[in-house]
Amino acid sequence: MDNSQGAGTLSIDPARHQPRDIYRLMTGIIVPRPIALVSTVDAEGNANLAPFSFFAGVGSAPPTVLFCPVLRSGRAAEPAGRKDTLRNVEATREFVINVVSEDIAAQANTTAAEVGPEVDEFKLSGLTPVASEAVKPPRVAQSPAQMECKLLQVIYTGDKPASGVIVLGEIVRFHVRQELFEDFRVDPAGLDAVGRMAGNTWVRTRDRVELTRPGRFEPDAGDGAILGSSSAIRRKKAKGGLAHMHLYEPILPFKHIHISAGLLWRIFLLLALLLAVPFLASCKHHEQTIEAASDVPLTLSSSSLRDGKVPKEFTCDGEDKSPALTWTAPPANARSLALTLTDPDADGTFTHWVLFNLPANTSGLPEGVPKQGQLAHGGRQGKTDFGKVGYGGPCPPAGKPHRYVFRLYALDAEVDVPAGAPRDHVEAAMKGHVLEKGELTAHYGR
Repeated sequence: MDNSQGAGTLSIDPARHQPRDIYRLMTGIIVPRPIALVSTVDAEGNANLAPFSFFAGVGSAPPTVLFCPVLRSGRAAEPAGRKDTLRNVEATREFVINVVSEDIAAQANTTAAEVGPEVDEFKLSGLTPVASEAVKPPRVAQSPAQMECKLLQVIYTGDKPASGVIVLGEIVRFHVRQELFEDFRVDPAGLDAVGRMAGNTWVRTRDRVELTRPGRFEPDAGDGAILGSSSAIRRKKAKGGLAHMHLYEPILPFKHIHISAGLLWRIFLLLALLLAVPFLASCKHHEQTIEAASDVPLTLSSSSLRDGKVPKEFTCDGEDKSPALTWTAPPANARSLALTLTDPDADGTFTHWVLFNLPANTSGLPEGVPKQGQLAHGGRQGKTDFGKVGYGGPCPPAGKPHRYVFRLYALDAEVDVPAGAPRDHVEAAMKGHVLEKGELTAHYGR
């Protein structure tokens, strides 16, 4: 390497190294990268599909995105130097960006294969094309969100192999699965997007944290105050460590009151002791409190069910779509959720719905869950006693109404069975892993 800046830090001059090595360095540092699965068509209408992880949003007025193909062997002026996607975009000035969720990650990766322009990557990957509304390139049906785009500009950063090309496009149509959309916000758990790291490593987006953005910086407020925060924030240099690292300490939101750091810490310690007293006094009851908490069931409810009855639209006599469900938070150590719907009044218990491996942070399901084995939010559906995957609504014989029991389980692990598994296989795998459960019963008769 070129030299060291101390503390184990290397200084690397890209001009002194091969582009392939700098590419490895960049893809290791610029992480995680979202993936744009870009669909295009050539002048004759032949479809192309390819993934790009140098991809970002630019602005919202107009809504603009960019993705960056890299020139291959040859030069930009030569057809061999430009990928099929880039040639198609320059020829037709249209493209679609499809979000890659985990359930289509392997198929999206297949589209990165080096094949000729005559090969249709939709067929190669098994992904399904669906007609767009405002552009000619098709969308990917399995993608949870897609953006139809018209080309704004193509910028070549160089004219040799490994040079990047910036493709800027205006989004002219958004498509988002209905169950993921609320007030122009998209449910990240349902989107279940994946990203790229270095090499062959991909990354999930299920491990998330929330940080509240500070308010507006006011230079004349004193001590670097941030407006809109619950307290002012003063920035000071860290002692030791990297030169550009900073520590932040809270101060009281009064400009003319000054409290020493030592006094501030004494106040914190006093408050901590005051809070600790009732806690220490109740330590002898701690164990039975924990045990009692484990007996609190999950509370399951539905805005679709009325007066304890299943409306016709959620049965085989209507649209046969699943009802909306919501539930209370599971235990903190829950790793997945499972849901079943059964009819105990049939000859033998009849299974109407089996879901499992729902993310533990899922708080409900919308109406009309798609009848497919792998769901967008990461859950799987099993086979009902109708012999089909997904929800099968109540369909009792004429006579006395039957009971339909929804059971929700909080589990300490995911269930190791494939999509399409019957209920008895799922329940067998759940044994020994149930933390809490909840029930909701409704009736339907003919």
